[in-house]
Amino acid sequence: MFVNPFLRQVIGAFLCGAAALSLTSMMLPSVMAVSGLTDAFWARLLLSEYAAHAVLVWAVAGWWIARKGRMQTGGLLLAAVGLACGVFAGTLVDAAPVMALALTGACGGFYGLTVGLLIGRLLEEPAQAS
Repeated sequence: MFVNPFLRQVIGAFLCGAAALSLTSMMLPSVMAVSGLTDAFWARLLLSEYAAHAVLVWAVAGWWIARKGRMQTGGLLLAAVGLACGVFAGTLVDAAPVMALALTGACGGFYGLTVGLLIGRLLEEPAQAS
């Protein structure tokens, strides 16, 4: 647990930004390739321009999670951000059927939920000594 609130916020922004980079460079392209929407190389190429925007959005969410200091906030906020990023990434595929949007949205939402719970737990406010 980090006692300094500024340090918690910086670490939260950095860790969530790194998680977004992982989502856009590995998780979503792998899901797109396994499902047959596109091949992994083309998916990574499509998402390469989108990665910087996702990193910034996730970094702001990480800053907010560290500011609030609660694990539940982290899970809910990053699940919503991951869902939105996943659905937007699904629209970048050439033929974006509803299945692609649902698949990438579910992947982004689940990834956001798990990362949000982990980071929310890591960045919880320290317990006050009685």
